[in-house]
Amino acid sequence: MRDEVERAVHACPVRAIRAEVDSPLVDPTSTERDAAGLADQSFASPSRIVVAGASLAGLSAAETLRDLGYHGDLVLIGDEPHPPYDRPPLSKQVLTRRLSTDTSLPQPRDLNIDWRLGAAARGIDLIAGRIELANGGALDYDRFLIATGTRARPWPKPDEASVDGVLTLRGRDGAERLTQRLAASPGRVVIIGGGFIGCELASCCREMGLAVTIVESESVPMRRALGQRIGAFMATVIRDYGVDLRLGAAVERIEAGDASTVAAVILRDGTRIDTDLVAGCGKSRLIVVSLPFIAWGTSVSH
Repeated sequence: MRDEVERAVHACPVRAIRAEVDSPLVDPTSTERDAAGLADQSFASPSRIVVAGASLAGLSAAETLRDLGYHGDLVLIGDEPHPPYDRPPLSKQVLTRRLSTDTSLPQPRDLNIDWRLGAAARGIDLIAGRIELANGGALDYDRFLIATGTRARPWPKPDEASVDGVLTLRGRDGAERLTQRLAASPGRVVIIGGGFIGCELASCCREMGLAVTIVESESVPMRRALGQRIGAFMATVIRDYGVDLRLGAAVERIEAGDASTVAAVILRDGTRIDTDLVAGCGKSRLIVVSLPFIAWGTSVSH
């Protein structure tokens, strides 16, 4: 049982599973070996390590560095004003209000971190050993660790992106806005993209009693992650759950109504879907469109 638990910990792509055991039962990951090598190289003398990324990866890196015996300056840079928080619930329990948007990650002990939140790392001067910040500041470093995540992809058509209600689901603030829109009980939600995030959103919508349509360009949902056979099985499960699943389809454009709010989604075959809410998730992206809003983002964590 311990062996199975330990293997599950290392298999989890976002390290959402944590376990403490007396001794490791599987070989350390390459990331842990790299961290140990970093400790051997630089921990003997005082130094400053700067971590770009103040989410799960950045916090885990900080904990590992302290566990390896590093006692020097440790700076974490994050573009959001919030301390590290768990992102996967933002497309699940947060949307159905079983959890609040405050999914802050626990920090069991004082890591003595110099937090630089709300100021993204913009550039790096490798010769000078300096990090340039988006707010015009700069930080010198002895070692620099990049632990950033992905960015939300904006809707590619600027005129449509400017329609009232275009939202981004990438972080805590976007999840709060999306949660409020879903709580208004839209008549229909259209999800663009049948990946994990899209299916999670569809599940939340059905749980809330909302009509929902998934538009997916692949022949089966979640094909990249699950493969053709399991994806085909999941298509049956999704439809049995009451989701209108449209495969081999793609969105051509988003139409606005008289009040400059989202009114419909037009597919490439000319099909028009009138909707109160359209949510879509493509390859590591999340789009949510509705009457009266659209949200577009990435799979957080995932």
